Amino acid sequence: MMYAQVIIAISSRQLDRAFDYSIPASLAQQVTIGSRVVAPFGPSKKEGFVVGLSDTCELPREKIKAILTVRNGGPVFDEERLALARFMRERYRATLYDCIRCMTPRGIECRDNLAKKQKFASLNYDNDLLEDLLEEIPQNSAQERIVEFLREHESAAVSDIKLLLRVSASPIQTLVKKEIITVEEVELLRDTVDYSASEPAARPELTLQQAGALTSIELAYPRTVLLHGATGSGKTEVYMRLIESAVSQGRTAIMLVPEIALTPQTVAVFTNRFGPLVSVTHSRLSLGERYDQWKKARDGIISIMIGARSALFTPFKNLGVIIIDEEHEKTYQSETTPKYTAKEVAEERARLAGAQLVLGSATPGVTTYYEARQGRLALVKMPERVNKTAPRIFVADMRAELAGGNMSVFSGALRAALEQTLRQGRQSILFLNRRGHSTFVSCRQCGAVMTCENCNVNYTYHLQTNQLMCHYCGKKVKNPTNCPVCGSRHIKYFGLGTQRLETEFKKLFPTAKALRMDMDTTSGKSSHERILSAFRNAEADTLIGTQMIAKGLDFPNVSLVGIVAADLSLNTGDFRAGETTFQLLTQVAGRAGRAALAGDVYIQTYNPEHYSIKFARQNNYEEFYEHEIILRRQMMYPPFCDIFCVLFIGESEKNIIILLTKLLEIMKSYNRKGLFEMIGPAPAVVSKVKNRYRWKLIIKSQDGEKLKNFTHYCVDKLKESENVENITINLTFNPALII
Repeated sequence: MMYAQVIIAISSRQLDRAFDYSIPASLAQQVTIGSRVVAPFGPSKKEGFVVGLSDTCELPREKIKAILTVRNGGPVFDEERLALARFMRERYRATLYDCIRCMTPRGIECRDNLAKKQKFASLNYDNDLLEDLLEEIPQNSAQERIVEFLREHESAAVSDIKLLLRVSASPIQTLVKKEIITVEEVELLRDTVDYSASEPAARPELTLQQAGALTSIELAYPRTVLLHGATGSGKTEVYMRLIESAVSQGRTAIMLVPEIALTPQTVAVFTNRFGPLVSVTHSRLSLGERYDQWKKARDGIISIMIGARSALFTPFKNLGVIIIDEEHEKTYQSETTPKYTAKEVAEERARLAGAQLVLGSATPGVTTYYEARQGRLALVKMPERVNKTAPRIFVADMRAELAGGNMSVFSGALRAALEQTLRQGRQSILFLNRRGHSTFVSCRQCGAVMTCENCNVNYTYHLQTNQLMCHYCGKKVKNPTNCPVCGSRHIKYFGLGTQRLETEFKKLFPTAKALRMDMDTTSGKSSHERILSAFRNAEADTLIGTQMIAKGLDFPNVSLVGIVAADLSLNTGDFRAGETTFQLLTQVAGRAGRAALAGDVYIQTYNPEHYSIKFARQNNYEEFYEHEIILRRQMMYPPFCDIFCVLFIGESEKNIIILLTKLLEIMKSYNRKGLFEMIGPAPAVVSKVKNRYRWKLIIKSQDGEKLKNFTHYCVDKLKESENVENITINLTFNPALII
């Protein structure tokens, strides 16, 4: 008798353990690690996943129930990815089932309804045996034509046979009855890449900088490497050489990109080099398409997967390299359970597989760069562009524009540059530096921003109450009518959208063609690719958009980039605002002058003295980092501490405030050694969604493990003493953004 340990497909901490089931002899050959099974659980039947096999069991045999069925499709995970799921369970305090779901392709439950299948016909005999059987077939008949066709093509779709030979189903059925041919239904795995459009590309000769970086990365194995390469320095070619090396050794590769917008361009470059070995997966694909790519990877049909965060769980065997491009991006942090960080999970997957992890960015995250400077990561630098030129960067002081009577969203310098670019037949990008939902209050005359003195982050303006509020500590102040710095009455909240920017552009340049790329225009499945292809094919003069056009894109004819409102990301109310702004400005500036053309960049701001803008203008990451790390140390923010965000969501704002306050009291009572700092309660940045209020409590500590244990323990204590059934409790360790 064999036994299986099964994780039941229920997200419950109380049921977060394996249950023993016996394996019927009829299913013994089908049940393996990773099998998806159906088993009795209480009064009902539940799906589960096999996480262990044994020939013994401590429970009496009469008390052990048997597995009922094994789902089609084969195992969902292997021992290596099961170990990864166990790591995530401990790291992110999630259930093992929640972590296994990350390994499970979306739509597998309804695969039979999603599968694209087609009937194929093939001959049952080779040519030697077939000569005798042909006597049973009438000459010059449809049957004979079908057999001759299959002799030439070996097998073919039944639909193609009918179309090409102009025959009905009857002669095909007759040949099946005579056992001359076989017709079977075959599952077709859909492609998400148009391989026919790829153009085989020669491997370019590496620059000395690229060759040196490649050698340094290879010598650093098995350490994780941070590749700090300037925009346009040729990081992509280094990535491809690393993948090429892995594939040549019979190994596989995963390439993560942060935005769906980057995927078409990246895939085109890789398919030109690697052809059908490449596939892509992301959330805009149908469930069936995503399942097909997962299956191709598991079955060894492809060797390279490109995609967003979830591509990290691609079921490759013999993984050789994982690359996370634009590693600083916030999209690499999961916002749903388990709330994992892609870099941490990638490090563990690389360790389990004996693969190498490479993190790439022109503007690495401050915490990542700190780890590299401390020697925890290998640091490899590529500071020079391949074309040896950098764009000229100008800063337009919008305070001076206002004083001069210019009320437009465009400075005089940017407007003149746009006119010149259009006359020259070149292209431009207008970038609206907008992230999140916050609205801040600033003085248009002196540039001062209303900031919380307790937390060193800006206040957020609340229209309903006409108040300013800090979303860290909850402090509220009256919205001033005059600037407290210069006394000016030119003080108000700041807001600007891409639609208004597009409208203003068309007023100034009515004959110019513009494309807008934001959440409204990219809701369709292939909308990203369609807009970017149109711009690349010179169907528009100007591309207007938000952060999705800020990085990674390569347009040879773009000579001008206008950053319309640098202050929007500078004042989001997050302690990382300076870092985010520097990264966005540097990344979008890198879109100009990437080929033979010279590039100009105009940054419009009411705060040109801010260090993130000053260092972005100089394209000086090192100086920015040195300034930022001092501020982080002074205010005790990451990387010098860890942060836990507890978010309560409910229909009664009064109730969630009371419960969060009680949680704070519990935390204070257990914080006897003063290891933890509690901030709040305070409203979330988005404080109400669909009539449900959102309030949060932030806890900081220098010991991440103790912080996680402390927070979960205190939340459990609250649940023991209070009714929290109508409250959604959202727990996030080191959130990408303070929500």
